[in-house]
Amino acid sequence: MRIRTTICLCISVMLVLWTADVASADTYYVNGTCGNDNWHGTSEACDDPPYGPKESIQAGINISTDGDAVIVAGGTYTGLLNKKLNFGLREITLKCADDDVCIIDCQGSYNMVEFTSSNGPQVILEGFTITGGAGGSQDGRGGAISCNASFPHSVSPTIRACIIAHNSADWGGGIYLTNGAEAVIENSIIRNNSASFGGGIYIKQDFGEYMHGTILGSTIADNAASAGGGIYLYGTTDPDRPIVIKRATIVRNTASNASGGGIDLRGGNANPRIVNCIVVGNVADADSFGGGLAVLGHQSQGPAQEPLLVNTLFAGNTAKYGGGIFLKAYTRPIIVDSHVVENFADPEGGGIF
Repeated sequence: MRIRTTICLCISVMLVLWTADVASADTYYVNGTCGNDNWHGTSEACDDPPYGPKESIQAGINISTDGDAVIVAGGTYTGLLNKKLNFGLREITLKCADDDVCIIDCQGSYNMVEFTSSNGPQVILEGFTITGGAGGSQDGRGGAISCNASFPHSVSPTIRACIIAHNSADWGGGIYLTNGAEAVIENSIIRNNSASFGGGIYIKQDFGEYMHGTILGSTIADNAASAGGGIYLYGTTDPDRPIVIKRATIVRNTASNASGGGIDLRGGNANPRIVNCIVVGNVADADSFGGGLAVLGHQSQGPAQEPLLVNTLFAGNTAKYGGGIFLKAYTRPIIVDSHVVENFADPEGGGIF
């Protein structure tokens, strides 16, 4: 009887603690039209001072704690308190209100957010259109979003249902990941961004950390760069947790002066898994290689570069060499159930070179 009572008491205490933890999550509101940063932000009604919504996004983030949600009303948000956002160590959801259109216009300076420190997988950025960004504080990296991990901390936010458009930077016109950042880019559109490297997305190994990242169900279109018009990967991927690009549409991107109109893989062993993707109508201009995909690898050191391509279509891509796919020495891709059709190259390798 005493053992049974003790077990029941322990279970009851655990349930109370779990319930208290769930109940502790709060929702805060932001409304750029009628909100006030001096209000509490606990009500979405603008006629409910002092409990009504905050005016700026940063003010909404500042009052939140782990597990909370910050819901932003539709509208166009500008100014210093609506860009270069700082989540601190919070793990929260920042979300545009359902059926609303939330535009973050960075107006040609900074980016929307730099994820650093320990912004883990519970950090969710959802439903925003981010435009006019010009890179973060770290040398113009990440026109709209920068994810920069710092060992031993990790950075792994989820970027969901966002439109990243008309941003620019030196590296990663739309999104920049480095130092082992593990962002998930899900059901988003990355379009009309520009950079020197990685017009849409740039993922780079740095300080010995493997490259990470997952791109799911997203469209990378009409971006431009000298190399890697759509996506640029530089470095070595974790053999146990490779970069995954799945159900992505990579179209009409341009590499103007180097390689990889759609995707550029180079340096170390960048071995992503490219699965169920469409890579169509990308261009590597001038004396360039790999209209759809360029696998440039490294020199003779180390193992061969082995990206995995599964059930992926390469069509209508153009380059000087390797209209569809360009493979340099010391590369050994694994191509399964994929189609390389109607690509163009002049002088050589319309499909694969």
